[in-house]
Amino acid sequence: MGICRLLIGKENAVAIIDVDDVNYQEQPTDKSEQQLSACTTHHAGDMSKQEKAWSKSKLLDVHPLELRFPYCPNEPIPCSLHLTNNTDENVAFRLVDKSGKSPWCFTKLPLCGIVPHGSTYTLTVTMKEEMKLKEETDFDLVIQSSLLGDKYIEVFNDQSESDTFFKEAKLFGNMVHEVTLKAVYVQYGEITSENISVKYNPDSLWSLDAHPTEPWILTGHNSGYARIWNNEMKFLINSFKVSDQDAVSCVKFIARKQLIVAMTDLAHLHVYDCSCVTKIEKISFERGDYGTSTLLAVHPILPYVLASGLVLLNWDLSWKTTRIFESEAVTAETVVFNTRDTNSFASGSYDGEVQVWRLDSSDPEYSLIGHLKKVTCLDFVTCGDQQYLISGSYDSTVKIWDLQKRECICTLEAMSPVHCVLAHPNLPVIITGTEHGIIHLWNSTDFRLKRTISLGGGGPVITLGCLMGSPRVVIGQENAFFAMDIHDDWGGQPQGRDNFIGLLGSSLEEALPAKRHRQW
Repeated sequence: MGICRLLIGKENAVAIIDVDDVNYQEQPTDKSEQQLSACTTHHAGDMSKQEKAWSKSKLLDVHPLELRFPYCPNEPIPCSLHLTNNTDENVAFRLVDKSGKSPWCFTKLPLCGIVPHGSTYTLTVTMKEEMKLKEETDFDLVIQSSLLGDKYIEVFNDQSESDTFFKEAKLFGNMVHEVTLKAVYVQYGEITSENISVKYNPDSLWSLDAHPTEPWILTGHNSGYARIWNNEMKFLINSFKVSDQDAVSCVKFIARKQLIVAMTDLAHLHVYDCSCVTKIEKISFERGDYGTSTLLAVHPILPYVLASGLVLLNWDLSWKTTRIFESEAVTAETVVFNTRDTNSFASGSYDGEVQVWRLDSSDPEYSLIGHLKKVTCLDFVTCGDQQYLISGSYDSTVKIWDLQKRECICTLEAMSPVHCVLAHPNLPVIITGTEHGIIHLWNSTDFRLKRTISLGGGGPVITLGCLMGSPRVVIGQENAFFAMDIHDDWGGQPQGRDNFIGLLGSSLEEALPAKRHRQW
């Protein structure tokens, strides 16, 4: 089987990740655990057969035990670390450097998080661009892990919260496992499983879209600029100013018309010719009563754009407003067209309500109640002959709705406010991005969590996009871009390597205005 690639974006960094699978084989041991003030430590390097059996934590299977950082001139160098939870409980972890040398070698240490039970967590460790590790290093990198027990913690909000947890764990005699890692610097020719590099982008990301047929990625930024990249994100194809005053909140390709549409905060819709990136129209319209959030959705086959305030615009009628959808619900936060029933769309509101609409009626057809906080994202997923609606919310859950029964059939715990969701069109995968920068991969058949990915330091996951006909997914975080392919047999444990291909950081000649803060 071929590999798959996932593309991920943050505010100030850009990278590509190839994901193969790594076999994790459980090795038996007849050793018993000590439960009082116990601290079990495992070391990387040459080991006997018996030592290899102990190289894996009872709680987390850690792979690889040797972090291999390839030489990348003038670039930060990330390396992936896979943590597999072998228990039926959530496990807290942190990666620390006991030697104290990490502040001048690594971009962010310690790293911490929570690995959900029965799943794999992919952690990115990044070496600073000016560092060149020797073949042998004396870093004392250690993965510490402990069961959460009766502590109900969704995520560690900061490093101090993680430090307090582990301090209390040792104080009260709870088991804290340790696995020692080795960090080495290698030349590209010596790399057999990883090839990783990353660069940072100075202009905050607000929106992103992937062209359905061309190898292009479109991004909207805090500076008021929009940019077009190649789908490898290796170089910038074009950069153009949309607004002098507002961030570009939403961007979309209209592929069949060869157009680009960009929405700014003041409800101005800017229309560009895609081939030469020349502005054709600037449309101002009065928002409906259904809120002030910036929305933009392109109908899959009809000449419609659904914009802020649930205003329906028809580009065949010179962008005339053809309908304004009205509701008693408060601000619409997100909207998505139904690709299967093209006369239908769904919206999510600030008060947590999901509504399903028909294009021929200004009133909602029905509402779906269940979220406790605002709904931030929506998508449709098809399983066999059945279609479901997926909704993500700031209440840290993702809900799966049966549109025939008009009820929630499953609630996924994301452990952090959910910002975006994507149902992969070719694979049985649902991808969610959260406030704490965590990406979750769920099986869209049984809705089980299969993998958690943390790229470290990129901020909230803003948006997700998929290149049609490809396993590549574009992921945009507030401070970085990434690309990742998902293996077609992704449901197993991660196999093989994670390959990050360096992406071109935005070499802006234009001066950027003061940074605006996105309101969630």
